[in-house]
Amino acid sequence: MVLLAGLAGANEYEVQLGDQSYLVVDGEAKMITLPNGDEMKLVVTRSATLMYEGEDLSFSYSSDMKVSDETEMGVQTITAECENSTLFLGQVYPMEISEEEAVDALMGGMLSEFAGFGATFPADHLTASERMVGGKLRHGKRLKFSLGDLRHETEIYAWHKGTQTITVVFQAAQEDREVAEKYFKIIADSIR
Repeated sequence: MVLLAGLAGANEYEVQLGDQSYLVVDGEAKMITLPNGDEMKLVVTRSATLMYEGEDLSFSYSSDMKVSDETEMGVQTITAECENSTLFLGQVYPMEISEEEAVDALMGGMLSEFAGFGATFPADHLTASERMVGGKLRHGKRLKFSLGDLRHETEIYAWHKGTQTITVVFQAAQEDREVAEKYFKIIADSIR
């Protein structure tokens, strides 16, 4: 007996058991009759974590995050975000540039973009940061800013992988930081 499941709709799965197909809603039990006449309760649930597997960057992420992937001018950008302010960006640059250059270029772009949205920056808006990413202690930069009354923090790290440069960004509003750190830990611990 072979069991295959495929996504049919947003929270529905088409499950094929032998020659029979069943439509099952995520998390709901469905009684099915096997070819031999036995009854079985079938429950399909989505995994708590999913895996993004790119050619040059892979990581696990919480199943309630939305992931997108695009390439522009040779730079691949993978975005994982939640409905709250939690945001992760991973970028793969096709060439090796210094880690400091990569962090500074990305930080400069973010400073300009946020300033264009009317962000305000405290006196200590740029500081050093460190985080375990992919099993290594990475050193990067942290940006603090506010959009209206909402305070945010962004961390940027970079490293080399072969002849490529990888950058990662962890960003969340201060009010979401505790929850965001749980999402970030899943990603940071698994990234490769």
